[in-house]
Amino acid sequence: MKLVVQIKFNSEKQKIVNFGNFRYLIYLPFKKEEGALAKFTEIMSKELGVPPHKVKYQEKQGETYVFDVE
Repeated sequence: MKLVVQIKFNSEKQKIVNFGNFRYLIYLPFKKEEGALAKFTEIMSKELGVPPHKVKYQEKQGETYVFDVE
């Protein structure tokens, strides 16, 4: 399944908004830095109920990130 995600870094708190059709807006309480996508993968794997290694980054399209979930 393909996830289309917009990530807002440096938020007050962590929040996940699901818009349906595997589209999400994610608020994360940390800065965009090296390793941020690994933290995101861990958070989304918990939300989706799949192991973290099954959530794989594919590409960035403007402000959105595309992930593939096996």
